[in-house]
Amino acid sequence: MILVKDELKRSIERIQNKLDAHGVVLSELERGATDHSTRITELEANVGSLTTRVTYLDNRCEDLEGRMRRNNIRLLGIPEGVEGPRPTESVAGLLQELLGLDEKPLLDRAHRTLRSRPREGEPPRPFVIRVHFFHVRNDMLKRSGDASPLLYKGRRVSIFPDYTTAVAKKRASLEM
Repeated sequence: MILVKDELKRSIERIQNKLDAHGVVLSELERGATDHSTRITELEANVGSLTTRVTYLDNRCEDLEGRMRRNNIRLLGIPEGVEGPRPTESVAGLLQELLGLDEKPLLDRAHRTLRSRPREGEPPRPFVIRVHFFHVRNDMLKRSGDASPLLYKGRRVSIFPDYTTAVAKKRASLEM
């Protein structure tokens, strides 16, 4: 009888020790879960504020890029190589001829878009032109719309405002 009692006592002690060890592990897990929950809450707050900040900065960048391009126009359809070594001057003369302007417009810059030179049979790269005066740019766009279609050496030429991709998409969605 004493033997069975001692055996039961040892068994109960082993079970009690295991329960105590499990209790320690569970309390450590609870503490870890609480710490993780606190950290996740803090991170979610940080992500929310950073998302707001990124949205604000994206809008600002879009606005700044749009303002930077305000005086720009795009000229499409002019064959490659026509611009020669001084593209700004040759494009000013070309615009004067195409639009019937009294004098050459004052251009700050004129260059082809930054993609590789097209192969034979592909359309030429557009020109991006920075017009010095905004009212001259608007006059040129108005004249190009009035004189449509514009032709240069028998080829159709188009003049458009130089909008950012986002603005162009927004304008296209409004026109439909």
